[in-house]
Amino acid sequence: MPRVLKIALPILLSALAAWPVAAQEPLLGDRPDGSRALAAHRIKLFDEDSARIFPDDPPLLPFSTRQTCGQCHDYTRIRGGWHFSAGDSAAAPGRPGEPWILADTHTGTQAPLAYRDWPGAFSPADFGLTVLDFLTRFGRQFPGGGVGENDSLKAADNTLRWWVSGNLEINCLGCHD
Repeated sequence: MPRVLKIALPILLSALAAWPVAAQEPLLGDRPDGSRALAAHRIKLFDEDSARIFPDDPPLLPFSTRQTCGQCHDYTRIRGGWHFSAGDSAAAPGRPGEPWILADTHTGTQAPLAYRDWPGAFSPADFGLTVLDFLTRFGRQFPGGGVGENDSLKAADNTLRWWVSGNLEINCLGCHD
């Protein structure tokens, strides 16, 4: 091999290796969230109809924890857990915990609410609150599941609203994000 090729070939190969390659945009869920911990799950997301969700889908639908997380985790068993079984008549009421506080600024009153049979707490229905009313007021702190998925508790006059919004599934990412 000529001396020029012996010198030029390694330089050419080094230059090609350093050539910038078009970076692929990270997929949905593959971007770092700021945590120094390594991601435990790098999973495909699915909607409530078990269809795979892609970042460029028109329209981009919300992912379903039942269909996504439920592929590996027992969603039905998790629904029976303390955080998610409120409103389930078959679930034991357990020890009294922290109720939801309904505040009325016009009358200056506060009332503790619970779907469980706890002493000193009122049922949301005692104040005329439907499940949809309850979730509208407290949904921002609600872990999902329970009354958000229990069809027998939903008022018939809210049926069309439920069809639009869908069930409030368990929010696994509330704790596992």
